[in-house]
Amino acid sequence: MQCRSRDTGASIFPAADAGATLLTIGPVTHVVTEEKGPNGMPEPGSPSVHRRLLAAELRRLREERDLTGEDVAESLGWSASKLSRIELSRTGIKAADLASLLTAYGVPEEHRAELERLVERR
Repeated sequence: MQCRSRDTGASIFPAADAGATLLTIGPVTHVVTEEKGPNGMPEPGSPSVHRRLLAAELRRLREERDLTGEDVAESLGWSASKLSRIELSRTGIKAADLASLLTAYGVPEEHRAELERLVERR
């Protein structure tokens, strides 16, 4: 996809010219870059994969406990959008925030350590 300025002919998404991918979701176009393996898939050890795995597990833990995002966010003094961004992997999570979430969800120590390692690998 080539998006160029009508006036200058310069790329509107210069990062896309440098090997990034343009991903259009609805009316928004995102410039996506991440480490790719030889098969074109993200590397299993890449930070983006760890963040997505952690985000999916945090959402699963919340839903398994029949909690709403609003209820959890309120109990932690967060905005609902902060929790949503974490669960959708739009942003990373600080170790202290992860600890607060895991405590709120009552996650056992073994599982907790596994999830905390995902944050440390980033």
